Amino acid sequence: MINLEELNLKGNYITEIKGLTTFNNLKVLNLSENNFSEIKVLDSLTKLWELDLSINKISQIKGLVSVINLEVLNLEENYITEIKGG
Repeated sequence: MINLEELNLKGNYITEIKGLTTFNNLKVLNLSENNFSEIKVLDSLTKLWELDLSINKISQIKGLVSVINLEVLNLEENYITEIKGG
């Protein structure tokens, strides 16, 4: 699974992101419709191009600084009230 480029975990009631650090080649990740309140452990996914975290419980955008290839980010229907620049 190290060569896996796309992973869809939509709608699984996941509350914490764990174990994704071994997926170095991941380019598309769908974690929508889960129960995340924080964005964590994604900084090692440097090849990630598209990330869907919509319909979760996220209140702050952080933990994505190292995801330098990210072009598509979906955070709709979360609890984000403020966006702070870097």
